[in-house]
Amino acid sequence: PRTRVRLFGVVVPDVEEAPVGRARLAELGVEDHVQQARVLPPQSVPPQIQPSAGLPERKAAKRRQQRVLEMLHTLPPSAQKAIQEAEHAINDLGLIGFHFHPICGDFSVDDPKLRPLFEKITELGVPVLIDVGTTGMGAGAPGGLGRRLKMSRPLPALDDLAADFPQLKIIAAHPGWPWTDEVLMICLHKGNVFWEMSGWGPEYFPEALKHDIPRRLKDRGMFGSDYPSLTHRRLFEGWPKLDEVMDGVFHSNAERILNLAMARRA
Repeated sequence: PRTRVRLFGVVVPDVEEAPVGRARLAELGVEDHVQQARVLPPQSVPPQIQPSAGLPERKAAKRRQQRVLEMLHTLPPSAQKAIQEAEHAINDLGLIGFHFHPICGDFSVDDPKLRPLFEKITELGVPVLIDVGTTGMGAGAPGGLGRRLKMSRPLPALDDLAADFPQLKIIAAHPGWPWTDEVLMICLHKGNVFWEMSGWGPEYFPEALKHDIPRRLKDRGMFGSDYPSLTHRRLFEGWPKLDEVMDGVFHSNAERILNLAMARRA
């Protein structure tokens, strides 16, 4: 009989909602996943990728609430508005965390102006997902559409954030190239930092990452997809067959780090 895999990763909601997406997930035996709602401040993104009115991604997640948990992609323009929105997102909407994209938002997570927001998120007891390394946003366009890659360099920003907020669970998103070793160093040094591997085919993972997934990262690493940029079949087949750690990487680490059992009870 086919083995079913419980998957927690980043999935693009509007594509996954289509019947072909659901069929593909079912074919691969995917039961659950975490979805991030892409709620970006309008000035942060080019017009062609701005979210439409009514947040259809959030409505889609509502319809699939038995198997979808959201993470709110945040940085509203006003700090006070961000704090109020954070409380509303967790207490009223049932979201389970926040996603920060420093390159697209043109900010660094160690900016002192953001400290009140991270204090509130720490108080709420939910994790943050922070993009590290390069991005495909603006790649190949003149000036990269103004995107500044330095904003997602993990050192010192991610390390400082983890040191300043030791009770805050921080998840580094993507392999972090070309600063993979910096992410690895921070993840191994800071007990409140974890790592999800979306956005890259496993065959292209930097060697340091491949080496440490079944070793020092076996309890701290999480599968991620970036579907439909990468299909689940390609990702599943590309991951090395490491039976002793795959249960953790594919779901149990995420369940623990994201408090998914508690989120479902709520």
